[in-house]
Amino acid sequence: MRVANDVVIQYPADSYSWYMLGKAYKDDGKIKEGNKCFERAVNLDKDNVEALAALNNQQAGE
Repeated sequence: MRVANDVVIQYPADSYSWYMLGKAYKDDGKIKEGNKCFERAVNLDKDNVEALAALNNQQAGE
């Protein structure tokens, strides 16, 4: 997760970086933090399919 966090710090306007940080949080069991990152990713790029899917899956209870 540290690498993903470092990338977000270096590239805060990069939607994919936020998605990857969210995925790292989710994989670590930190769902709330992950969702915040996915939301940030979508705010930066409304066409970020991965982040949109991650949010939709979470809302569906997956």
